[in-house]
Amino acid sequence: MPDVLSFWGKAANGPDGQIVAHPVACHLLDVAAVADAMLIARPGSLRRVCGLLGLENEETRGLVVALVALHDLGKFAPAFQGKVPTLWPDALGAFSGQAPPGFHTDDGWVLWESELGTWFKNRVWPDAGGVLDVLAPAVFGHHGRPPKESRATASQRFGRGKAAVMTCAELVLSVLLVPRIHRAPPDPEAVRVASWWLAGFVSTADWIGSGASFNVDWFERSRGLRNDTTLVSYWREARARAERAVFNAGVASTEAAAELPFSTLSDKDRTPTALQKWAIDLRLPPGPLLFILEDVTGSGKTEAAHVLVHKLMSGGRATGAYWAMPTQATANAMYERQASSIARLYAPSPKRPSLVLAHGQQRLHEVFRSTVLGHDLERPEPATNIAVTDGIDELPGDIACAAFLANDARAGFLADLGAGTVDQAILGVLPSRYNAMRLFGLCEKVLVIDEAHAYDRYVLGEVKELLSFHAALGGSAIVLSATLTRRVREEMETAWREGIAASGASIQLNAALPSQSGGFGDAYPLVTVINPGVTETIPIPAVSWATRTVPVRLVYEEDEIVQHIEVASRQGACVAWIRNSVGDCIESAERLRGHGLLPIVFHARFAQVDRQRIEQSVIGWFGVKSTPDDRRGRVIVATQVIEQSLDLDFDVVVSDIAPADLLIQRLGRLQRHERDRPADLRREFVIFSPPADENPEAGWLSGPFKRTSFVYENAGVLWKGIRKLHSNPEIAVPGGVRAIVEDAYGPGPIPEPLEAACLRATGRASAAASTAKYATLKVTNGYCLDQAWWSDLHLRTRLGEESTTLRIGRVSDSGEIVPWADDEQPASRAWALSEVRVFSYRVPIGSSEVSSFRSAVARAKRDWSEYDRELPLLPLVSAGEGVWEGSLVRPNDRPIAFRYTLQDGLVMETSAT
Repeated sequence: MPDVLSFWGKAANGPDGQIVAHPVACHLLDVAAVADAMLIARPGSLRRVCGLLGLENEETRGLVVALVALHDLGKFAPAFQGKVPTLWPDALGAFSGQAPPGFHTDDGWVLWESELGTWFKNRVWPDAGGVLDVLAPAVFGHHGRPPKESRATASQRFGRGKAAVMTCAELVLSVLLVPRIHRAPPDPEAVRVASWWLAGFVSTADWIGSGASFNVDWFERSRGLRNDTTLVSYWREARARAERAVFNAGVASTEAAAELPFSTLSDKDRTPTALQKWAIDLRLPPGPLLFILEDVTGSGKTEAAHVLVHKLMSGGRATGAYWAMPTQATANAMYERQASSIARLYAPSPKRPSLVLAHGQQRLHEVFRSTVLGHDLERPEPATNIAVTDGIDELPGDIACAAFLANDARAGFLADLGAGTVDQAILGVLPSRYNAMRLFGLCEKVLVIDEAHAYDRYVLGEVKELLSFHAALGGSAIVLSATLTRRVREEMETAWREGIAASGASIQLNAALPSQSGGFGDAYPLVTVINPGVTETIPIPAVSWATRTVPVRLVYEEDEIVQHIEVASRQGACVAWIRNSVGDCIESAERLRGHGLLPIVFHARFAQVDRQRIEQSVIGWFGVKSTPDDRRGRVIVATQVIEQSLDLDFDVVVSDIAPADLLIQRLGRLQRHERDRPADLRREFVIFSPPADENPEAGWLSGPFKRTSFVYENAGVLWKGIRKLHSNPEIAVPGGVRAIVEDAYGPGPIPEPLEAACLRATGRASAAASTAKYATLKVTNGYCLDQAWWSDLHLRTRLGEESTTLRIGRVSDSGEIVPWADDEQPASRAWALSEVRVFSYRVPIGSSEVSSFRSAVARAKRDWSEYDRELPLLPLVSAGEGVWEGSLVRPNDRPIAFRYTLQDGLVMETSAT
């Protein structure tokens, strides 16, 4: 016992400057206690893993807690003990002066393979076969990646500490009173699925348990066991503390409210739409469910999804939901929408339900910042008072965990509800550090994928793998789209069924009436319900206010577009011109100013502080609550940032040529709500496009459409869509939507001059799909090191042009560089609000300041984090009349000149933008 307790597992500098050591054995019990408390606090999660392992609740609970209690046995190895020479245990002999190389998670795996695995199997589950060897990497790979294989033996890695580590394992399992399991092994594929759950579970338990070792709010710091204290009494105390820790961490499930009527749930006294009524009347089929809801913009898809989420929660099938959105702007809007309804989803409880915003700029969202208790949302910095880390290039467990709760987008998957970008969920199926924590947090929730049509073949490939993982882990999902192609819908169904098959369909969930198959796959609007047994397709009547036939006018000259906008604005109409590139957006706004108009410019190349300001103004001027005075005569020129999810309503909409499904999205912004419009205003959808010739030239997308050819490179898809509208210049909603989209993306002749561009685009799309298939993890492989695992910063959830994040600062009268954002919060936040993202081919990674500002830039970056110091800082000098100018130098020493204004954002002067 004394030898075991001399091996330290956590250490920090105490208030008196002396190192406080926490024994490995105590830390193992801390984390095991947290694991046990989590299983009690998250019963739905326990049911899921019971089904996968084919065990009863108490058997599963005992097995999981016992496995968790082994997670840091690798810390008995000299490689870890030597990190603090003053704590080197006598049992290891004399300290050589330098710790040998190695990481404790890998050493724990070596111990398992050498002898710990056989010992554990004989003691806990003699008939397990290979089950425990599949689960063990999830236990020892609790630092965000599976453990590495090694040819070393336990004797080589642990030396004189091997006897102590095996004694510790015996002591800990004796304290836990782990019952022996007498069952045959379950389906091997289901066990591999369970390994993903276990990996996320162990990492989460270790996060809380590690924080517990240092955080006085959860556990008192340990100076070792008192002489009269045994591990049994320590375990008893640890369980009591762990229960509080799990509650305070916010990872306990919150009880869902009983099923509510639609008027209460929606907080709106109105008749539900046909889609919403279908959701209200639905009796849930058994098993994990995939719902695909296809309906026109403005038909109430979000509310229908909200009803389905509520049904699944009140029926005990889910604990919450994660709303996966295509952009940060749409995630912000959904976060605020969920914030207004979260209280209705949960029963009154001492634990307040949690709602988290999950994307890369969440710390800049004021509402979200105000809801985080006891944390400052800044990028985590290494704590100087912590003497020891848990591994190479890693923060201490408690610091990483606290940062995770307050600052990291992964927190969205442990909260009751989350709204964020789809990218944050996709990181769960990429070999990213701590990806399994995302999967663990997500599996009990309903995954809602909004605007599913917005993704290219690469992202779609990732989304399909995400659906497969989610189905395998027993979760349900909802996919929302106005313009989903039949092909994509079928691919999503296939991916879902692959996940169901991987789980062995053994997850025990509440059963309801079985669904019946239908043959309405070409109908629109349409609901598709996929359960483990049957796919049901249900045609939905269109909502009356969204049923319309809108005339389409193709315009081939930009002058005519400008004149059309000018006339409409002077009639009092609010007008939107949706352009395909930032450069086109800025140039068109300048042309409109030449005609006496004052257009609002909205695109992604503004500093964060200005983009947030513009976004809120746009919602106020053109949103559902806008007044006639707000709207009268206003003109906005914007990129795709207003194309979807933001509830905007314009009297007149002009769109650049775009793929048919996106044109329909943009059409959804035209006279979206019932309201008074200017007199004699004609309802029509105006599209700026090249002539819809039957035999276009190879340069069909050139001149004013050159930038469009880079954004939407499949000229064949664009041409087929425009030809369809040329021959029949109207869009019937909803009756004509399916045909327009399928005609554009389906088989059909392409003019010979466009074939080369079409083939190139098709080839790139196929390559992107293949890349996604190669890049994503596979649920059937289990949690193992079958490919390289990386930090999130080194992974790309989307292909396309790489981007560079730069920060812009003002040069003050004193010559110092201050953040562009005038924010009263800490400087780190002001600098984050001063960030803007540009394509890397314009501003390559590694670009730097000009020599005259080198000293000022160094002083400005002095308090930045190590990661932030890699970002280029662009000093801007006032040129008068609201114009600011500056320059950077590329790595090849070529200069880049910039201009920044509040009305246009960032403009690069060296070439076309």
